[in-house]
Amino acid sequence: MQPLTSFLRRQVEQGALRTPLLPSGEQAPPAAHHADDTTLTARDPAVDGPVLMAAVQLFCRASNTRVHPDKSKAMGLGRFAHLTGPCPHTGVPFTTGAVTHLGVPLSWDSDAAAADLYTRRARGMAFVARLWAALSLTLVGRVHIAKQVLAAKLAYHFSFLNPSPAQLKELTDLVDHFAAPSMHAEDASLVSHGNPLLFFFEESSLQG
Repeated sequence: MQPLTSFLRRQVEQGALRTPLLPSGEQAPPAAHHADDTTLTARDPAVDGPVLMAAVQLFCRASNTRVHPDKSKAMGLGRFAHLTGPCPHTGVPFTTGAVTHLGVPLSWDSDAAAADLYTRRARGMAFVARLWAALSLTLVGRVHIAKQVLAAKLAYHFSFLNPSPAQLKELTDLVDHFAAPSMHAEDASLVSHGNPLLFFFEESSLQG
């Protein structure tokens, strides 16, 4: 897909293609790729849509591939948020739901997109937690899995969408309960000697 991306960037530089403006005033990149997903951006479907499709058709002829508009999704933002049905300029149908870009759902309703995303994340984490909970792990092992497997499923998405307070509590409780479902004697020996958390401060060895 790199030849298509390079061609579209040249189109932007030459003024033949316009993309949405970033907060800095610069034009957004015209294309992004992740695995087998490709996202193209245009400022106006009527003006810039045909330019995009001409570039795509050129790439298809060069690579002996075909475009399936019915398998693609278009999303309008701002003054184009009302658009529905197939775009007359590209043939790609507009959707009122979220469009996934680099694994992150994009939508004019970011709260709904975040709710759906973290509901699915919680379901997946709970499934993985049950698999690992079937193994006999020490506290150190459970903490390692909680960090490297469970919490790692959230780090990427936290960079883009914030969960609601209720969902954040659900997610953190899931990780916490997996890491320390109960404090067994062998677990206490790994984190302290004599479990000093059970003593008053003035009775502990830390008191001078």
